[in-house]
Amino acid sequence: MIDPNDIESRLQNWGRVYRTRPTQGVSMTGLLCDRLRINAVKSTAPRILRASNPYDEGAPDVKDAEAINKAWQQLSQLLKAFATKAYVNKKHPNRICSELSLRNRDFDITLDFLKQSIRQILNKK
Repeated sequence: MIDPNDIESRLQNWGRVYRTRPTQGVSMTGLLCDRLRINAVKSTAPRILRASNPYDEGAPDVKDAEAINKAWQQLSQLLKAFATKAYVNKKHPNRICSELSLRNRDFDITLDFLKQSIRQILNKK
């Protein structure tokens, strides 16, 4: 369950739900390395380390992502593009600023304005 007051985690959840996974070719070397790594961890790691996964983000909350997406639809074109590049595409801040013709020092200001705008739209409902 996502805290409704934590707009950052809600935006990250929205990005996870609406992110498309690119289809790529399968590398046999990559598959072999992954299997070797998994087998090595299974045989040598303590049970505690095997049970916990620090990269596990949990299941996304689809209903909350839909609410954020409805708020996203009401944003200006600049903020829509900013939110999509930051949370869905997970681009680097310098890349986002370059693509949107923003100064790098304005990234944090735009991010705060995005969060404030989404929070205001969600509170109107």
